[in-house]
Amino acid sequence: MVIGLLSIAGASMALSIVLFFVAGIVSGAGVGLVFGSAIGVAATLAPAGRRGEVLAGMFLWAYAGLTIPVVAVGVSLSFFDAQDVMIVFSVAALAVVVVTSVLLLGRRSRTPVDDTPSRS
Repeated sequence: MVIGLLSIAGASMALSIVLFFVAGIVSGAGVGLVFGSAIGVAATLAPAGRRGEVLAGMFLWAYAGLTIPVVAVGVSLSFFDAQDVMIVFSVAALAVVVVTSVLLLGRRSRTPVDDTPSRS
C-alpha cells in the first residue's frame, strides 16, 4: 500500500497516466490485502454472537474510508491544481497508514500475554 501511494504521487509529478493506473492497481492490491487480513482477524476475535455486528461496523468504516477521500479530492479539484491535489492526497493517506501502523504495532507489542497455567 505504501509503495502504491508513493507511486501515485510520483505518477502525478511525472504527469504519466500509465504510471498513475499502475500505481492505482498497486495501491488497490495493498488495500485489498490489508482489508482482507483485517476481516479475518475481526471474524476470529469477535464473539460468535456479535460477529455480524463487528463485520458490519468494519464494512461501514471501510465504505466511509472509500467515499470520504474521493469526495474530498473532487471538491479540492474545484479549487486547486490536480497535480497538487494528488500529491497532497497521497502524502496524507501515507501519513495515516504509517501512523496507524506504528500505533497498532506498538499496541500489539504491549499486549500482555497470559502465561499462567490453566486449571483443567
